[in-house]
Amino acid sequence: QGTDTAVREDAARCTTEIAAASSPGADAVLKAGRGLAPVVRALVDADEAQLSTYLQLLHQLLLSAFQHGLAIPQDTLQRDVDEVMPRLTRVFRGNEQLLKFQLLETLGTVLSIESLSFDRSASNVAWAEDVRVGLYPIFCSNVGSQVREWSIRLASQMMHQFEPSWPFGPSKEAAPDGAKFVEVLLQRTKIEVCLSLNEPEGALT
Repeated sequence: QGTDTAVREDAARCTTEIAAASSPGADAVLKAGRGLAPVVRALVDADEAQLSTYLQLLHQLLLSAFQHGLAIPQDTLQRDVDEVMPRLTRVFRGNEQLLKFQLLETLGTVLSIESLSFDRSASNVAWAEDVRVGLYPIFCSNVGSQVREWSIRLASQMMHQFEPSWPFGPSKEAAPDGAKFVEVLLQRTKIEVCLSLNEPEGALT
């Protein structure tokens, strides 16, 4: 089984390189798999040690599709995202290693897809709370500028996709409680605005 796992991971890496190389390459990968279904199944079934490889493939396919205008049927796209998000956000909530930052970037890419839609009430979407809990330690940590950008973008996307009350959590018993999460989110956004205003001329363009 270890050999089979290694072969699958090598195949995923090769596929990622093909998708990254050119628009025809990404189109061929999407057509061969009839969309994102194969990589979604791999992400759902893989253990955490294998997730990074398949996340790279998912992220590259999404980037290639949107950069080059490749078509992913909307019905299958929504279905695949609905299937994979609980798995990705559950790991994002509990993982404190480098994988967390890879998930942070990928979740932001997924939620930037304008055609996706979710139940507007975050309380009806279990993974919405996993994102909130997963973001909290990032906002409380001293992280690099890229991670800060990704984390604020993800919080903004969650508030856009769900109700504006999403930062406050589903209940008073939620951890971290809503007041703490909102406080660190506001502190982080305030810091980023101040840093942006102090950037050299032309850096914001």
